[in-house]
Amino acid sequence: MTARLDPPPRAEKDRVPRKNPMPPNDKRTESEVTCEAVLSTLIELARAVLGDGAVAGAAAPSSAAPSPAASAAQQRLLQALLGLQPEMAIKVRTLMVAGRDGQDISAVRTNMTPEDAESAFAAAARDVSENGPLLAEYLRRGHALACAMGLDLEKPVSGWGALAPQTLDERAWLSFGKQLASAPPDEWQCMAFSEPSGSSIARIYLKLPDHAWWSFQALLDRPSPAIVTKEKKAMGSKASKRVTSLTLKALAARLSDAPAASPASESRGAARRAEPARAVAQGRALRRAARAIRARVGRASEAP
Repeated sequence: MTARLDPPPRAEKDRVPRKNPMPPNDKRTESEVTCEAVLSTLIELARAVLGDGAVAGAAAPSSAAPSPAASAAQQRLLQALLGLQPEMAIKVRTLMVAGRDGQDISAVRTNMTPEDAESAFAAAARDVSENGPLLAEYLRRGHALACAMGLDLEKPVSGWGALAPQTLDERAWLSFGKQLASAPPDEWQCMAFSEPSGSSIARIYLKLPDHAWWSFQALLDRPSPAIVTKEKKAMGSKASKRVTSLTLKALAARLSDAPAASPASESRGAARRAEPARAVAQGRALRRAARAIRARVGRASEAP
């Protein structure tokens, strides 16, 4: 079912001065700012609205007034959202809806075009900025889903609708992306197979409770529990290999040491060179999964 998000009627009061949404110390012009960078900035601003010691998604008491720090953070978030160019605003809105609803990104319809996005997104921005913590979570989910689907976020949003999975492999990636986006990171069981030095991650296995395993190396696969157990024993018995069980967040930290592989660079077959003492994720499917995992836990910007 296609997710629809009708924009509110155009209103003159929704027209706002356009400001660069990036931090003041970021000297890039708006045309040089990537969607990845905008997402990272918005997520950090949205998290700041939550404040220290609070729980994301928890409703504040109706009688409680926001603290000055929270009010200032919310204002910064609103200004950043209102400062987005129409094309970027549609991208952010699409990823937010996909993350919120667990939707295939190609099925999301914001009913906004670059011509009318300014007033529509301005009204929507005022709504979403009032719940920054959930916005951060929705954007992390949508970003992870996009990475799992192999979407190049820097391509025009008009082409995102053509990403609907056609092959069995792409449908499997969409299924993984939906699981990754919808499940809390702490629910994942993860194993990483690497060299003893930790310099090379050869394969990872992931699963949710009551779900089948996912494996990523050169290809995405759904191995049976028996195969995973057999592989773990075989790899663990080899002096040249090491098996590590860890959380999704810990795995993301390990994978953040691996050179990032964007969909665009993968399609061009660009060469990748590891820096000293960094863990290199080997295999095309593993690199794609690594991007999605980093995005899910908010570590995407740490990839070089």
